[in-house]
This record gives sequence, C-alpha cells and structure tokens, in this order.
Amino acid sequence: MPSRKIKDRISRSTASQCQLVCPLEPWRPVISEMYTILSSEILGYNTVQYFSLGTWASLHYLSGCVDGVMPAVNCTGPPQRHVALELWESGWQDPDWLAKADFLGSERAVQTSGSMGFSGVEGMFVMGRTRQNALERSGLHLSYYGFFNVSWFNPADYAPHVSEVNMSKLLTCAEANPPGAQNYIEATGDADGVETRNGAIVYKCWQEKWWVAPACRNNPSSCIAVITLRGWGNREISQQAFFHHMPLAIASALEFPEYVELNVQHQSFLFWWTPDSTFVEYDAVLVEMPPWNPSEQKQGILRSSMKQSMLTTGTSPILETAADRAWGLARALRLSDSNVNDLLVLSVENDYDYYAAACTWLKANQHVWEEWVPDKTKCSIGRGMVNSQGEFVTSHADAVDCAICPAGRASTKSSDSRLCTKCTPGSYQGTFGMSECKLCELGTMAVGEGAIQCDQCRLGEFANRTGMSFCYRCGAGSGQENLWTTSQEVDIEGKSVSIKLQGAISESYCHCDSGSFLWEDRCEVCMEGASCLGTDRLELLPGYFSKEELPGDVYKCSDERICPGGPPGSCAAGRDASSVACADCKEGFREGNDMVCEVCGDGDHVFFSMVVVVIVGAVAALYLVMLNETKWNVKPFRWWLLDANS
Repeated sequence: MPSRKIKDRISRSTASQCQLVCPLEPWRPVISEMYTILSSEILGYNTVQYFSLGTWASLHYLSGCVDGVMPAVNCTGPPQRHVALELWESGWQDPDWLAKADFLGSERAVQTSGSMGFSGVEGMFVMGRTRQNALERSGLHLSYYGFFNVSWFNPADYAPHVSEVNMSKLLTCAEANPPGAQNYIEATGDADGVETRNGAIVYKCWQEKWWVAPACRNNPSSCIAVITLRGWGNREISQQAFFHHMPLAIASALEFPEYVELNVQHQSFLFWWTPDSTFVEYDAVLVEMPPWNPSEQKQGILRSSMKQSMLTTGTSPILETAADRAWGLARALRLSDSNVNDLLVLSVENDYDYYAAACTWLKANQHVWEEWVPDKTKCSIGRGMVNSQGEFVTSHADAVDCAICPAGRASTKSSDSRLCTKCTPGSYQGTFGMSECKLCELGTMAVGEGAIQCDQCRLGEFANRTGMSFCYRCGAGSGQENLWTTSQEVDIEGKSVSIKLQGAISESYCHCDSGSFLWEDRCEVCMEGASCLGTDRLELLPGYFSKEELPGDVYKCSDERICPGGPPGSCAAGRDASSVACADCKEGFREGNDMVCEVCGDGDHVFFSMVVVVIVGAVAALYLVMLNETKWNVKPFRWWLLDANS
C-alpha cells in the first residue's frame, strides 16, 4: 500500500472531495477505512470521514438534512456527506423514512447502491463470561430464549443484576425516549409496564431509568441488566421479555463510550448487532428467539427474532455527477461473510487500529478489491469518454478517461460506458453534466448541432412546434415575404396598440408590416390617401374615400368635410357610403350649409310633396300634347299614301 505520506500528498492535490458517513460514533469501522484508503490513494479523492448514530441519521445526512434527523421540509441540501456504508435494510423500509423519502423525491433523497454482499443481525446478545458461568454451574447456556423462563429456571443467578450497574452512567427514560410503548401495551396488555405522560403512552421506568419486565417487577434490583443506547432494541426486547417470562430490565447508557464501558465491565446482556468488532473479543453471541414471524410482526407482536437485514451502501443523489468514480467504488464494494470475519479478527489483532487492519487486508486481497475500482473509461451519468488530449471520442478503443459533458452536449449510454453527444438540431443543453438535451420551446429554434440555447424566431417568423431547427416564414411563397412581420395587439390605457414581437409561437401572430395592408391573404402596398400602420388594416386620410368591400380603390373627395378619413367605407355623418366619394346624402337627409347632410324636417316633406304633384302634372300635360301632335301628323301621311295610289 502507498505510505501515509503519499496518501496525504494525493489528498492535498485533489480538487474533488468525497465525504464519507460511517455508521456509528466513535468507533471507526474497518470497512469504512477500506473505502477511505481506496478512494483516496487509488482514485485520488480527498475523502473525509464523519460519523453518525446509525442508519436513520445517515439516511438524513445524505439527503441534505444538516442535523441528521430534521423534518423533510427543512432538508434543503445540497448534502455535505455523500457515502454511507453498512446501512441496514430495515432502516430503508421504515414507514417513517419511506414517507420522508417520498416527500423529498428522487433528486433529493439518498440513493441505495444495493447490498454489500453480507447481512447483519441485531437483537439481545449475551457475553461469553455470563454464558460460560451459566453453563458451568447449571449445564444450561443462556443463548436460547427457553432457558430464561422464571417459572422453572432463574437465569439471574448467573448474570449481573441491576443493582450492580453505575446508575450515573445511564440516561433517564425521558431522555432516552425508547420507542414502542404504544405498541407494547397493544401487543401484551401489560398496563403496569407503561404510563401516560403529556398525553402520550411511554414506558414506565423504575427509578426513572429501568424498564422492568413482569417476571422480576416485584424486585427490580435483582433483574438481569440489559444495557442499550438511546432506546435501541427496547421495542423488541421488552415484548420478548414479556412473552417468554424473562427477568430483564433495560436501560440506556449516556453515550456510546459509556455503552461500551458498562457492557465490557459487566459482560452480561446487551442490545448489539453484527458484523461489528466492538465486542468481538468478548465472545458475544445472539440470544436465539423463536424464528422471525412476519405475520405476527405485521400485527405489532414482536416476540420472535428480529429479521436478518441486508447491509447496503447509500449515496447522496449528487455524488454520481460530482465524483463518479467514488460513486462507482461505493456501488461495487462487495464482501463475503468470510471476508467480514477476517476483517473483524484483524481489527482485534491490530488492537482496533482500523486503518492498519484495513491496509493489511487490502494488501492481501488485491484480487478482490481491484474488481471494485471503476474502469476510467466506464463513464457515469453526466460524463463521456475522452482521449489523451481530452477530446470527446465515440470509440472505446480511443478512450483513456471520462470527462464531464459541457453545455451543448448530453451524456448518452453507449455499451458499458457513455458518450458526450452533441445536441441535435432543434435541441439544446445549457448545463454541464446533463444526460439529455432539451427540445427548443415554441417560438424558438436551434439550427445546428451542439446548441447551448435556442434562438428566438425573428420578426416575420414563427415556430409552432417544439424541437424545431428552423422557423416558418410569414407569407412564405407569396413573393412578398418582406411585407410581413409578427406582432400582437395589446391594450394600453384603453387603446389598442400593435407591438412587434420576436419568438412568435403560431401563424396567428403574422401580420402585414407597416406600409402595407392585408387584402385577400396578401399584403398590399399602401397607396396615396391611406395610412397603413401594420395592423393588417388600411386607414383613410381625411379627404379620401374607399368602399369597405374594395379598400384599395381610394378616391379623392371633393371636400374633406364629406370624407373625414378612418376605416374604409367611412363618410361624414348622414352621407351615403354607397355613393361615389360620399357625394350623396342618405335617404331622409338633405345637404345643408357647409355640405353637412341634415335630417329632413316637416316643411321639407310638404315642399317635396308639392314638387311631386307639379312633376306629375307636368308629365301628364306633356303626354296630352304629344298625343295630339301625333294624331295631326298621321292624317297627312295617310293622305299622302292615298294620293300616291291614285
């Protein structure tokens, strides 16, 4: 293995930092040391170890909860700790954690990297000294639940009692807050084992520190002392003590040092778990309970053994992108049960120098850990293969390493590695380390490959679909594309105003530009006597007229007073828009002074009637005259005809 001097040099020269969360304080597990050595000395990361109290806290730390247990709403991240080893599967499956993980979502909640290859078990253990004492004096060992039944055997004769424990090194039950009291009363009906405080059901404790089982409740000081920490295991051990008539009393040590100290001192019963080297040299073994009963467990009845749990690795959701090879190492780390036993033995032999134990094992098992170290060219999400010049390549044969994908590219899967592929036309990526390109939004486009952003469609263009590599042109194919623009009418202080805009998202934004107007789906150039402001409409100037159905045929009026301008078909009040250039008044109107058409009055109607009578009379008289003249002219004609015949 490289020396510590080399290790320190590599750590100082490395920009990346991978922060490792170890399962429990203050013991430094040998497996965590193994990961630290490999990630620092082989991969070149600056790896810093932190410690947390078990799986529950580790899950929170890796999810961005700075104090390890805060409510999910306050887990704002980004996480400062990135890898946790030996997490218990039961912790992942805890309903409270599942609810919190669902709230956090996949982008914030810790990710599981799967099994580490070995399992763990937790429960009540008995130390070798107590177990051997019972075996020598009674012929019975105390690693089987059946030998705890006080109705025929008293195991307390062979184990340290409550009275022998230093009470100053124990938490009160209120401080430890052991879980499971509600569950206990529902499963056992033992009302004397619980009490209500502040509206909640809690365990009832003797001298505020010991929960005492019914089998020895009449004399608590003579109960077998079971030392745990922060109420770990209370839920299960309390029910097992009730159902199997075990004379136990359970208390929590102040902190981990007191937990180890008291259990080493008394070498009695304790809540513990394996694999762990803390009590290996004291030959602690699990007390065998009835086989795990999932049906009873679902009902909250916990008299059977605790379920064996796979031990897993957890990683923060940002680790794969931030330190891909550290992430790959965490996912690949696998140990067999025999590997773990060897490591525990080495820990004891090296007087709990975990670094020395880990280094010794790694030197002897290079063939094992070499398979954990990620190939430099097997790129993780957000990265792609590069050659020796740092250029992105598509062939594994040309690759020597991986690099994070820059903006304009996406990390795409290729066999067992990944490529940094340029975004195709119509898509873009403006962020480093992304695994896919985004389609251009409506109103935008990207012409070429590798776009870091999409460009807005220019004036007179629109994009009505996402992922476009070009914009449609307003009036395309008409030969007059230069007369079109894109605009939108907005209301400003009650007045409609046309505003030109880029990035139009549909053809409905296409309008004729200023200087032209829309007629039969074409933009026509504005003519004399009209104003075209780009709203598709023609506005007549004062003194000019055009019909509504033929807005482009503009006439100059004889006087501005009869043609005030405005929309096609506009005449002065009272004038007939169907007449040429508003020359006539509407029916019922007459032209008065200043060429204003006024409504006809009563006198106008009498005069009009008289005029009609006169006209009718004149027509009748003219008819009679003409009739007489016709008769006078015929006679000579007839005579001439007769004379001609003679």
